[in-house]
Amino acid sequence: MEERLVRFRPRAILVVLGIILAAVVLIQVVQVARGVLIWIVVAVFLAVALNPAVEWLQAHGVARRGLAVLITYLGALAAIVALGATFVPILVEQVNNFVDTLPAYVEDLTSGRGRLGFLEREYQITEKVREAVEAGGAGGALGISGTALAVTKSVISAVIAVLTIAFLTLFMLLEGPAWISRFYG
Repeated sequence: MEERLVRFRPRAILVVLGIILAAVVLIQVVQVARGVLIWIVVAVFLAVALNPAVEWLQAHGVARRGLAVLITYLGALAAIVALGATFVPILVEQVNNFVDTLPAYVEDLTSGRGRLGFLEREYQITEKVREAVEAGGAGGALGISGTALAVTKSVISAVIAVLTIAFLTLFMLLEGPAWISRFYG
């Protein structure tokens, strides 16, 4: 039996290599921009969710879309504030209760009693924590070196994310119908 030789044109090989290279570059771009892409997806979701309210307001007497968007935004903000006013006091109370009972939990842990006593009995956790603190300080024990910088960075990133998402949602609500008419028009 004769062996068949498969030949590829150089152009076909270059096209396949180009497609593979383009796919790798696209994957890298998506990896780098994934945070911003997530913000855009969230803004699109919010715009799609709020758009029926804007259109309802326009159909029921609010002549300008910008005013309808403003009213919808204020209503959404009021709903968020109401949820915060409902749940934040409960959360604060729970955290205060935990802080009040924390010394008792620590005492039970160090003496091997209570819910967490098994950690001391089976793993000698207090001795291991002491060794870790002596070796690298509290930051070394808990892995929290640079905590203030990390927390500040996280807070700033969260504020920027919220502002960006709010602006993108506003822009999409205001310009969305024009985009759709241009796309389908």
